Amino acid sequence: MATAILAENRNLRFQIVLPEPDLDVFVDRKTLEQILVSLISSAIATMQEGTLKLSAHIESEFAVIELEDQRPIEVWREAIDLLKTEAPKDLDPPSLGFRLLMNQTLVEVMNGRLELGKLNETVTQLRCVLPRNAVQS
Repeated sequence: MATAILAENRNLRFQIVLPEPDLDVFVDRKTLEQILVSLISSAIATMQEGTLKLSAHIESEFAVIELEDQRPIEVWREAIDLLKTEAPKDLDPPSLGFRLLMNQTLVEVMNGRLELGKLNETVTQLRCVLPRNAVQS
């Protein structure tokens, strides 16, 4: 995985916890891969040190993919605040806030949701909650 190499090049620890074999999810695989690579790459780009952890599990009718990283939640809060202002025309590459909005939109198109949380003062968690079946109530 290219993101593991990126993390290694920055001396970051990247832990992947494999899900149970019966975990299935009703989404477009390529889009989900794009979202995960974007979220992981954004975390790596803004981390100076620490660990990233990617895991997945089942919660009722949903598959939950979690990305935990050792950055204060304020890193994402600043990104969210940036979404409220007009972006500069020459913005390249896309800002953290724009990437977050893009990924949130893609997850919603797949009938899921992207949640941001704080596990403690130094660990932030992004949860990608996706349907396990084609029809959700």
